[in-house]
Amino acid sequence: MKKYVILFLLALAACGNTGDSQMSAGESPAETPQPWKPPVINLPTPALNSAELILGGVRHTLNQNASCQQGGTGIFLRPAGNPTPAIIILRPNFSANGEVFIETDQGWSMMFDETIAGASVNWGTLGCRAWAIGNEPGYFELQVADCPLQNHPMAPTRHSTVTFKLRCSK
Repeated sequence: MKKYVILFLLALAACGNTGDSQMSAGESPAETPQPWKPPVINLPTPALNSAELILGGVRHTLNQNASCQQGGTGIFLRPAGNPTPAIIILRPNFSANGEVFIETDQGWSMMFDETIAGASVNWGTLGCRAWAIGNEPGYFELQVADCPLQNHPMAPTRHSTVTFKLRCSK
C-alpha cells in the first residue's frame, strides 16, 4: 500500500510541474492580483495649477488657470494667451487615490475645448480610466493615458485620444 501512495505522490508532483514555466524569479502567477500601477506617460510633471496635454499628437502646456478646485466648479485649464485647447473636468474629488473613471456626463466628467475654423468645439470622452497619482496636503495630481474621445460633426476624425497630467493646489 505504501508503494502505491508513494507512486501516486510522485505522479502528482510531476503533473504539477511541467517544466515550461515562463516566470522568472520574483514574479507572481497571473491570477495573483497585482498592485495598482498607473501607465507610464512620457510627459513632465506639470507646475501647480497647470497641465501637460497631448491632443492630436501635439503637446500643449496648459498654464492659464481659470479654475483648479474640487467639486462642481472643477478644473478648467488652458494655454496662456490662447483660449484653446482647454481641459475641463467637472466634479473632481481631490481626496481620491488610485484609479478613477471619467465619463462625459456622470461623476467625474471631462471634455476638451478646441478652436476649429473659428468655432469652439467641445470633445467629450467615451469614458476612460484616470489615476490620482499624487494626493498630498498641498496638491492633487491626475493623469490620463490614451482616453478615447467622441467624434464631433465639425471634425469627425480629427482626434481619437487624449493623454495628460495635471496638478492642482489644494
